[in-house]
Amino acid sequence: MKITVRYFNMVELALAMAVLAIGISSILVLFPVGINASTNARANDQVPMIADVVLENIKNIAMKVDSTDWTTMNAGIPTAKPSNSDIYNIVASDPDHPVLGNLYATGTTGVFLYKNGDDFNAAIRFWRDDYDDFQIGTKDADATALQKVAALIFVEISWPIDMTYTDRVAAGNVRTYRLELFNQVAQ
Repeated sequence: MKITVRYFNMVELALAMAVLAIGISSILVLFPVGINASTNARANDQVPMIADVVLENIKNIAMKVDSTDWTTMNAGIPTAKPSNSDIYNIVASDPDHPVLGNLYATGTTGVFLYKNGDDFNAAIRFWRDDYDDFQIGTKDADATALQKVAALIFVEISWPIDMTYTDRVAAGNVRTYRLELFNQVAQ
């Protein structure tokens, strides 16, 4: 009895290579999705820590001022949210000297740039708002009296900086944090 050896023909090899190519390309498509998910997870971990650092520094400054400096400190914080155009493709005004850690000034009041290497850059803007829910002795305290003892500070962090603000909002990459400050030495 004679044993015959049967080899693959060219059509079978071509079909096997096509199936293999489709399988490998299907797997390769998943890599960018995984990288984006990893980047978003890392950003969602960093953003609360960044906000905490910014708000704690504002709080520490406020705790050290006396009643006359409190008004000066309040005057140095913008009373309106900086515009969306102020935070598109922002750059550090002095990239060699951070204001605090990885936080850089931008030259626009209330707007900072957070840079953590090349993998995560965020726009940070902060502002204060009138404190309407606070009462000082009387039911209807005027705004000037409120500013002497209380301030609401908002910090918004959005990323990545190369996207427009509208696209950041659509992607869910905007977080806003609030701090209630009270003058510890108010008269």
